[in-house]
Amino acid sequence: MQKDIVERSVGIGELVGTSLLCLLVDLFTKNLLFTHASSYTNFFRPIERVFTLTQFYNTGATFSIPLPIWLLVVASIGFLAWLLVVLTRFPRWWSHHPTLISTGFIFGGAFGHLFARISLGYVRDWILIGQTS
Repeated sequence: MQKDIVERSVGIGELVGTSLLCLLVDLFTKNLLFTHASSYTNFFRPIERVFTLTQFYNTGATFSIPLPIWLLVVASIGFLAWLLVVLTRFPRWWSHHPTLISTGFIFGGAFGHLFARISLGYVRDWILIGQTS
């Protein structure tokens, strides 16, 4: 019993730590690149056929599908709650570090999008892959 409590505590720490790290990196890079984008354009010039720095304001869902913000926020919170409930039903999940870390990345990215949607009304994207101009 004690081992389960320790595993779960360590697992929660990994999940929360990875989520916070991902959230902070997301917020930091978007803030940096949206406020100082011109400083970084030359850095990406050698690979701009594949990887382009851009500023895109996504006001809709995936692929800019137009949906009301309240619906996107409710759907996102619902999905994250469902994912957490499903994953916590498996006791071995708390001791499987790759799953905890990858789930932390999902939660961190989702919380970053939720924060942007609620505070800005849109999600800022800044990497365009595969642009053909």
